[in-house]
Amino acid sequence: MTRLVVEGKTRVVYIGVTCGLSAPFVAGQLAMCLSDLKTFTPVLLGFNATHQARKTQMHHLNKTFHEVVIDMMKAEQDDKAFILNPIVGPEPIAGSSRMKSGTTTKIVLEILTLLGITTCLDGSLSLSPLQLLDLYKDTCQAVYRNPSSLGSLIRIAGESLRNNGHIYYLGSDGIGLMGIIDASECPPTFGASSDDIQGFVHGGINGLDSQPISLLSRQKTLSTDDFDTENLPKLESVDTVIVFGAELLQSVNPLLLSPQCKCKKAFVDFTVEPSTTTGYQVESSVFDSNTTTIDISSALGFIGLQDEPVLDICKIGEEDSQICLLKSICGTDNLSHVQKSSGVIDHVLAASGKNKVVPTAILMGLCNCPAKQAYSILETQPNLSKAIKEFQTQKLPQLGL
Repeated sequence: MTRLVVEGKTRVVYIGVTCGLSAPFVAGQLAMCLSDLKTFTPVLLGFNATHQARKTQMHHLNKTFHEVVIDMMKAEQDDKAFILNPIVGPEPIAGSSRMKSGTTTKIVLEILTLLGITTCLDGSLSLSPLQLLDLYKDTCQAVYRNPSSLGSLIRIAGESLRNNGHIYYLGSDGIGLMGIIDASECPPTFGASSDDIQGFVHGGINGLDSQPISLLSRQKTLSTDDFDTENLPKLESVDTVIVFGAELLQSVNPLLLSPQCKCKKAFVDFTVEPSTTTGYQVESSVFDSNTTTIDISSALGFIGLQDEPVLDICKIGEEDSQICLLKSICGTDNLSHVQKSSGVIDHVLAASGKNKVVPTAILMGLCNCPAKQAYSILETQPNLSKAIKEFQTQKLPQLGL
């Protein structure tokens, strides 16, 4: 991918961003850059210590991310590669690495880019790097000085998700694009459907000096006009519409703000990620700082990301955690030899489209209950924390894994 993009270039700086030093795609691109250091200067940006890089074998690369990091460290000794891994403390609202790392990535990249462009132009900049950081610090503090507004936004978003509603972002220019980006991250991060969180920008995304986009189903502009024609007529009281910027309220469809509108919650705010990240915590897609509803849609998902919540929460071994996942996927406590010995791809295909695979596995591992009972409990009580407490309070008979 990177070679196609930079074809004909003689010097390229590649910055690979992966919060946990784990993304296979980034590892592959870094490895490719390391093989041609005359052309590429690879930069790894993440938020874990280097020894915490994922040690799971990547099939397409025949090495682990940790091994790629070691290669990066060797090249860094000769200033041919760089690792930027500030260890930032927990994000204070939700303890979310997504919120913490996403914001920090934005700050780091914007300051680096600004300094680089300025150096190439005239070499002068009125603000130092520390002064630029102070600007971001002031912005951050301004957001946290409004806890009541932020809390209301989180509560409303959480109620929408809990009641199978939707969250819609409406914005303009780059601020509107932030809503689209946040919406695009929710399916891989929280196992959301593509309809749960949607973003729309005034004038459409093709008006943001970007390349025209197309979807497999049909052409879509992600314009607020799309929202007016497709989503506004179907709004329910459980849906939440978040409008970025008071000026946009002058141009949104009047029906959105009218008493007759079925949507009762139009919330104006300038904060994106807390509404979904903490909203999913309220909805119980996050338990004990672990995301529990990520789809098992890849080999890495099965052998890495998926069993980590089970391991971390249940405090059981890796083999037992994968057994819990298999029982949850297959819907049985008596796994056949074929089910146990099938390849990772077979497990991924079997899990595709199934709901609450990880929460069910966690309930089985933590409460030592059979698969069907775990399914039944989560059907009546979808909040994982409450389901575990109710199970333990009822003191139901526990069966071995």
